[in-house]
Amino acid sequence: MLRVIRTLLATAAVFIAAVVVRADITAKDALRTMPDSILEPLTQKVLSDLTEYYEASQREKTMENSLGGEAKILTLEASHALIRTGTARTLTFDILTTKSDTVYAVIETFETPVKDSRLTIYNKKWEPQLKLWKEPKSKDWLNPYGRKHRSAFEQDVPYILAEYSFDSATGILTLTNRSKENDYMLAQLRYQWTPKGFKFIKDD
Repeated sequence: MLRVIRTLLATAAVFIAAVVVRADITAKDALRTMPDSILEPLTQKVLSDLTEYYEASQREKTMENSLGGEAKILTLEASHALIRTGTARTLTFDILTTKSDTVYAVIETFETPVKDSRLTIYNKKWEPQLKLWKEPKSKDWLNPYGRKHRSAFEQDVPYILAEYSFDSATGILTLTNRSKENDYMLAQLRYQWTPKGFKFIKDD
């Protein structure tokens, strides 16, 4: 019995380590190195100024991006940030760990007007780490009825829109279906962060 308890505790420790970030880097430090190509239409200079305002408790302060839209830091924590880079675009930033490294998860969400997101995971050099996350294919969204009527689904739903949200406390990434209303698709897909990347959670 004692051996079983020790095994369960060890497993839990591994899981927690996969979600909790290392203390040697903060979201603020990491964001200082984020390339303008990811930030745009925001720039590093504007982000730096917004960070100073946020830390000075001027958290309602907005600044103009390169396209004339309003940019604002909505949240800035030790390992998490939420930045509105413009009128219709936000970036959600989280620091995660793999077995041997620290990585950055960046969710880009557009409001056009329906929310549609994409996730990219980067290493500390801001190089995409494709093995840690793979976007779901259209077939992954199909419910049992949709799998039986895939041809009708492809005609009725030409493209898929999904809003992404990440819970750093549990390490769960939730994809919420924002496509046109139909009978073929699941409402959500969920993924668990592990030391090897995001893994699909199969519903019972």
